[in-house]
Amino acid sequence: MRPLLLALAAIITVIALFAMIETVWTAISRPEAAIERFKDASKSFGKSRIYLTFAVIGFIGIVYCGTYSLLFWIPYSWGIVNQDGEFSTLRHSISGLFTALALPLVGVLADHARLLSDARRLKQTIKGVEKMIHCVNDLEPFIEKLSIEKGVVPKDIRAADLWWLDEQAKILQHNVTRVINDSLARERKALEEKEAATTAEIEARSVLIQNKFNWVEAILNKLPALPIANDIATGGQSDWMVLPTKIVTERWSKLEDLFSSLSVPKEMEQDELRLVDISKAFLNFPGMDGIKNLKVVGHYRGGTHGGDTTIVATLNGRDVGLSDIARFDRTIDGICSAFFIAHILPTYGRFWHGLYNNDYTIFLDYSSLGEWLFNNAGLGKDNCLQRLDRGAGLRIKVDGSKLRVAALGAGLTTPLTDFSIELAGNRIIGSTREVLGPSNGILY
Repeated sequence: MRPLLLALAAIITVIALFAMIETVWTAISRPEAAIERFKDASKSFGKSRIYLTFAVIGFIGIVYCGTYSLLFWIPYSWGIVNQDGEFSTLRHSISGLFTALALPLVGVLADHARLLSDARRLKQTIKGVEKMIHCVNDLEPFIEKLSIEKGVVPKDIRAADLWWLDEQAKILQHNVTRVINDSLARERKALEEKEAATTAEIEARSVLIQNKFNWVEAILNKLPALPIANDIATGGQSDWMVLPTKIVTERWSKLEDLFSSLSVPKEMEQDELRLVDISKAFLNFPGMDGIKNLKVVGHYRGGTHGGDTTIVATLNGRDVGLSDIARFDRTIDGICSAFFIAHILPTYGRFWHGLYNNDYTIFLDYSSLGEWLFNNAGLGKDNCLQRLDRGAGLRIKVDGSKLRVAALGAGLTTPLTDFSIELAGNRIIGSTREVLGPSNGILY
């Protein structure tokens, strides 16, 4: 029985290889015949479909065996044991996967035959037109010699010949005119379709932009208008107020210059450890009482997937929390510095994955808040951003000896968040993040 099965397998292999080679050769040398074969196979189950089935089997065999041979350098011991307890080598798995990916090439063969057939017909048409043009050009000098107007016609030129030349000239002129008109019509139609599609796309985008603008405008119009706080009360009670944007921007610009050394140069992003001493920045820190013997160092740890910086503060050789020991004046400088240390300083010295939830920007004006809403917010009626109840700017609220400072911010991976700190006396006693909007799902 086994010899019979081997003989049958050998016969099928030979037939499949022959069918595959013959099909490829036919598609190259006689594309019209290959196209007819493909059409017959697609219409009904017959000889053509059986023959192409053998050709596909031959193609699969050649690709699989060829890939398996090229992977000779992979050890046979590399593989996995499947659920049936059988060992499958890595070479077989890769060969099977590559063969499956190569199957669409069978359809490419049919497309190639069709393109080759069209190219041949076009070439024959061009040759016929060129032949007619050469014929007319060759006869033109001879026809000019005929004195038709004087009635002089050579005896060896028959009336039938002149009629045939006249008909051929008319046919040639008609064909050339038709080709030119068809070409112009196709170009005109394509241009009109493109212009129509472009116009429709512009109109649809304009409607979308207007809807988003109206949506953002409706949110911003509902936000409460807070009074401007030009100074900080030392006691009593007050509702939320907002510090002048220009003043806060100026204060934070100076602080950004002090901590610019924490930024990670591109060539050092993958450093395992990088230490940056920023103690000098705290010697004359605006709005903050100076602390003797305070040493502050940024510890950057990076790798191939990102990096982040940890601020390590020591006082007289003992580790301390920077926010815990810092003492801030109850002034605009002190408030700006306290908020900066609590929420903006942690964004420094980060790379790639280290930026997750720390790539935010604080919205100090409605222009930046509105731009973020426009670019990142959806238009759904149930979107939680429609319930936004606080606006842009650095907001403060006095509650006796306590002072609360807050501001909105967001980034690529940071959802819309209300960042806040609470000060009692001259120290930070709390720092929170209240998420107000959904994440936009961006991944680094």
